[in-house]
Amino acid sequence: MRIFRKFKLQQICKAVILGLSALLCAALHADDGKRLAVAPFENKSRFRDTRDDKIGDRFADVFISKLMENENCEIVDRGRVENVIMKELADGLSGLVDPSKAAQIGKKLGANYFIFCSIHEASAKTANIPGIPIFSAMATCTVSINVKMVEVQTGKLELSKLESATTRIPIVGGLEGLTSSDYSKAASKAFDKIAIDIWRKVDPTYTAPRSQKQYEVAAVDLEEVFIDIGGGIRHQERTKA
Repeated sequence: MRIFRKFKLQQICKAVILGLSALLCAALHADDGKRLAVAPFENKSRFRDTRDDKIGDRFADVFISKLMENENCEIVDRGRVENVIMKELADGLSGLVDPSKAAQIGKKLGANYFIFCSIHEASAKTANIPGIPIFSAMATCTVSINVKMVEVQTGKLELSKLESATTRIPIVGGLEGLTSSDYSKAASKAFDKIAIDIWRKVDPTYTAPRSQKQYEVAAVDLEEVFIDIGGGIRHQERTKA
């Protein structure tokens, strides 16, 4: 009988210890300081939204996908963010300009940081590369994103910057045929840099990867592909298709 009681007590102690360990781990991870809320993008560019093509929605999708690449960061559901903003801010997204208001909304969302962005530029022009035969028209797309990040607990503005990026894309039907999807290719480059700045702020374990050169297709003819390496294109840098 004594052996049975001793064994049972050991089992109970073991279960209690395991339960307390689980609760401790859950508590440590419940508020690890890496829960991010991203507000809807405000479009201040000349790109005109249509019912089926909203540049802010497109950019928000790209940006959130980029932030989610860091597995240590948790992103608050986008639909929940939009619902809380609609309920709490009578003046819409413009109310988030005030860091204290942004912090209040962030607390209601259970976020540690609240990020809000505006699109300042989404423009394009026909690419003109002297000396290269272009059989299909190319456009240079430029995007500028203004991003701010507020630390919810203190209301402190932790990040404020304007990031710009450009990319070349083939176009059909002229510049007026460009869509938010075309501009998002340039925006993705800007978001790469913005995400690194955010991760460095919120995740002490984050280490930025080594910079890698990225090349773009500058032009295509029937036999050759021309690669823009950032310093101009020379004859010996042509690559046969």
